[in-house]
Amino acid sequence: MQKFSFVLSIYIIIVIITNKTKLFYKIQADKIWIWHSDGADNECDDCAELDSQVFFDESDVPACPLHPNCECWVEEQDLDANGNPVKSTKYAGTLDDGKNIGGNKMDKVLTQDLKNKIAGFEGIKPSPYTDSKGILTIGVGNNVSNQKNFVALELTNTTTHEKLTTDEKTALYDKITSEIQSNTFNEKNYTNIQMPIGQMYDKFDSQLNQSVNELEKKFPEFDTLPVPAQQALIDMQFNMGTPTFSESTWPKLFDAVSEQDWTTAAKESNRKDVQPSRNNWTRQQFMLL
Repeated sequence: MQKFSFVLSIYIIIVIITNKTKLFYKIQADKIWIWHSDGADNECDDCAELDSQVFFDESDVPACPLHPNCECWVEEQDLDANGNPVKSTKYAGTLDDGKNIGGNKMDKVLTQDLKNKIAGFEGIKPSPYTDSKGILTIGVGNNVSNQKNFVALELTNTTTHEKLTTDEKTALYDKITSEIQSNTFNEKNYTNIQMPIGQMYDKFDSQLNQSVNELEKKFPEFDTLPVPAQQALIDMQFNMGTPTFSESTWPKLFDAVSEQDWTTAAKESNRKDVQPSRNNWTRQQFMLL
């Protein structure tokens, strides 16, 4: 029998056995990354889909956690020449000049702690509700007072387990807005109308990124501000939006930020229509500097 010489360090056959299937991969690698979800009853579909997935290229590993209060984690395994795991650690992500590979310049600002904080202030509700100003909202502070935005949502009737059609969402929007105008709206009547958890957090992330974009227009120096100041401003922008949060309505705060006078910024950051704990958190962010 002819003998063959194999260079095992170049190609490794890894056999991964899960409770669903057996997968064979021919790869060139000395590391793999495995996604682990918490498996809880309230686990979102996105997390459940990623559970036990194996990644052979670090750039393919999704950002973890996926959303506020996500309990998933990624395991990093070092492999020997035969493809056997020799070391297992919790993957913390790769840094390059202080920035996450595959992320963006705001990764160190839009942290999971900040997302959890803002989500906690805003509230997390997958069903339609009205915010403190009576505006139709869903998810994490997602303003859907515009019919187009409401109808664009993926909504399911949890009683029938059927997705709402465009016509049904339009009729529902008209009914809810009519009740809001007549002051008869009760969110408890609509708890069976829900958007998917994954979409809810995708919308939240999109709103946060939009808040950053708006702040970069309002504060030319925003990218160079200290992280606590950036986070305080993100919370205010997310909460109030444009044009409520603008230089014309908050002149003293804008001047203080421009001069990096953080004591004055802390004093001028107080909002009249938010909970005291939210004002205190924003003020403390400025006072850290």
